[in-house]
Amino acid sequence: MKITFICLACLFSLVFWSGCGDTEDASDSVASAASIEDLPADDDIEGLYNLGIPHSWYLIKDPVLYTKYFRAQLLRQFGNIPEIHIVADMTLKERQWIYPTRDEYITYLRALYRLWRDTGTLESLQNELRRKAEGKPFALIYADAPAKHIIKRLEEIYQRKLSREEALLEVAIIKGDAGTLEAFGWEEADMDDEEFEAWKAREPERFVEEDPFVPGGGIIKQLEDDDEPDEEDEDEEEDDA
Repeated sequence: MKITFICLACLFSLVFWSGCGDTEDASDSVASAASIEDLPADDDIEGLYNLGIPHSWYLIKDPVLYTKYFRAQLLRQFGNIPEIHIVADMTLKERQWIYPTRDEYITYLRALYRLWRDTGTLESLQNELRRKAEGKPFALIYADAPAKHIIKRLEEIYQRKLSREEALLEVAIIKGDAGTLEAFGWEEADMDDEEFEAWKAREPERFVEEDPFVPGGGIIKQLEDDDEPDEEDEDEEEDDA
């Protein structure tokens, strides 16, 4: 899932592992899933542990039902430890497009890293701790959310209304929509591997995996303008000259 939750990649390994070797038609297995009323409560550990999990549970669209099976899967894999409930609770929020607080997100990343020692998760945790210490805004965005949800989240972060063009560009950046970016006159950056790695290091939260587009822009440019001198600084430099 390509989101600010890049660290969730490790969860997908669990998802696909649980369906490995499954030859049953996915639609049949999902259709056989019980309704949420028939399933044990989240604190019914014995009930969850003995819950029958459909082979293709990861294809279930209903957020609550999906998370119920996910919690049961984590319980079987790791036992009844606090981390599995933290991860399951965050998964439910993400599937309902509900954003956590920064502290909840940090707690989630710590729990995720304890379950899967993934370097990407550790980098995300360290980055968020750094941003918090520096007083920078909490800018988590679910890139797989519908565009209207992304725009709403962006406006919460920016604390202002976005113009139609701004909204289209921001959503295109987040979703990696090359066609829309090209339609606005953006071009793929011509970088060698070393330049690209340096670019990623400067803007680690940019929503791209390869072939970054230029010119710059998007949420990071507006939230983090550390390299741009303030007008007052420019005036002082002119006076000194």
